Amino acid sequence: MFSQIANALLVGLCAVPLASAHPLDSTTPVVSTIAGPVQGFVEESTGHHVFLGIRYAESTDGDNRWRPPQPLEHHASIYNASHFAPACPQFPPPATNPYGISEDCLSVNVWAPAQAKKLPVLIYNYGGAMVQGTNADPTYNGSAFASSGFVYVSLQHRSGLMGFPYGKIFNGTSQNFGILDAFEAVHWVEKNIHDITAFGGDPEHITFMGQSSGGVMVDHYLWNHPKTKIKAAIIQSADVFSGPGYAPEQVGFDVLAGEMNCPADDLSAQLSCLRNVTIDRIFTANFSDQETWFVPVIDEYTRFSDYETRFKAGRYPKHVPVLTGSANNEETLFGLVVYPPSQTTPFSHWINTFNADAAHIPDDLLLSHYPDKDFPSSALQSGKLYANLRFFCAIDYLIDLRAELGNHYRYRFMGNYSSQTGYPAFGACHGCELPYIFKTYNRTLATGIQPELSNKLHKIWADFAKNPSEGPGWNATTAHDGPMALFGSSDAPLDTVIVQSSEYNGICQNVRASTQGLVKSGTDLSPVPQLLAAVLSQADRPKESWSLLIIDHFVQKSKSISSAVRQVCTARHAG
Repeated sequence: MFSQIANALLVGLCAVPLASAHPLDSTTPVVSTIAGPVQGFVEESTGHHVFLGIRYAESTDGDNRWRPPQPLEHHASIYNASHFAPACPQFPPPATNPYGISEDCLSVNVWAPAQAKKLPVLIYNYGGAMVQGTNADPTYNGSAFASSGFVYVSLQHRSGLMGFPYGKIFNGTSQNFGILDAFEAVHWVEKNIHDITAFGGDPEHITFMGQSSGGVMVDHYLWNHPKTKIKAAIIQSADVFSGPGYAPEQVGFDVLAGEMNCPADDLSAQLSCLRNVTIDRIFTANFSDQETWFVPVIDEYTRFSDYETRFKAGRYPKHVPVLTGSANNEETLFGLVVYPPSQTTPFSHWINTFNADAAHIPDDLLLSHYPDKDFPSSALQSGKLYANLRFFCAIDYLIDLRAELGNHYRYRFMGNYSSQTGYPAFGACHGCELPYIFKTYNRTLATGIQPELSNKLHKIWADFAKNPSEGPGWNATTAHDGPMALFGSSDAPLDTVIVQSSEYNGICQNVRASTQGLVKSGTDLSPVPQLLAAVLSQADRPKESWSLLIIDHFVQKSKSISSAVRQVCTARHAG
């Protein structure tokens, strides 16, 4: 069974869009950006103007490695935007980007209707746990949103080691470089999207949208730009409390330096040495299994420890309406992150290594709420803890914090369509709603109401982005309990079913109330994983079968699996 599931997932993960660049001639569109002219192509099926791989910042190699994104130098020659940029460095390279990886990766893709003029703009930031992902993924193709009257932009940013090094030498400024990349991409859009000779977008009407770690990025943007002019935000399956936020300072950087034969006792010399190591050497080094992690950390520049205090002080853009929510079975893709069938490490080891946010919580507290007897496998234990920690209750916490604004709207995706995922046990899994929102679901495999559901979800998302002040069609949420829209429910899959959030968030609310004393001094962020640790004590034992991790999430924790996936994908592409 494992091999069958893995093979089916690999078919999807290794699917690659056409790799050939589109030919350029005098009929293809040329736009003027601040950095110089850019030439795209006309999408044959729609007539949309498409620009792929436009650089919004300089390459991040050499002296720019582990620095904030650097402004582009002006170019007089026409930039060829007929194909995607390479993905930012990650292991393994994403199978959905045929151009490999490169440190010259800070790019945006743009889809715009022909003759666009002052259209609303939708910016999308992909997920991937801050360690994987690319804006070349065909799931995020912007053609459908361009057809709905948007100028659509998908951005790409650094991740993992190259985006979040957490080294002591960077103290005193932000070292969450991947987050800074996303901020710079939004600024690029604001500066370039409006020119009528360019893309035809309205810089005064921008919606920033993201899912999973992409949703975290969107929320970071809001908390860092309290006076932003963007009109709306769509935050799916995550927010700033979805973590991770804790990691051991300098530990991972020292491990990397040791593998690269760089100094350990002189931080300046260490950084200089590491900036001169080739990216290929870094990503073939054998350090990924030494319990290192490179994640965004609380630096008080881009990620903060006092969100509640900041909110009360007006350091949040309270004027921006937000559509937010989750999938009903967020956990079903994470159980085998560090628990492939050959794994024998006990669950108690996992909570102190992979799960950095839980490392400061006493082991007995965590383990008491995830007893072995309640789970058929450690994979199920880890997946449930992960989903509670990262998604359900973290989202619930910030909804309660911001609900007083009266402009936050909550949803839950319930659709379980095994014709698309391959396995009913996935349920309404993490990210399963995206192909319907983007209209990029597999039409060959679609059955029943799936096309109609896709049209419905796409329209709700598009209408909200166009008129956010009017809401998405149901009332704004309220603290602790409030209206929540269900999509794809089994009894009424095409209806917007309105329920009270207490039907789903009661566990989070009860646990929070019972763990008010577990607050780490001086921080608002740390209580969240502590109070979430007890969630399962009030939950029913899971009844569905467990499922396999989608392999391109967190693969840096298991280099053997990553290598195998890359080899299989390479073989498939060659064949």
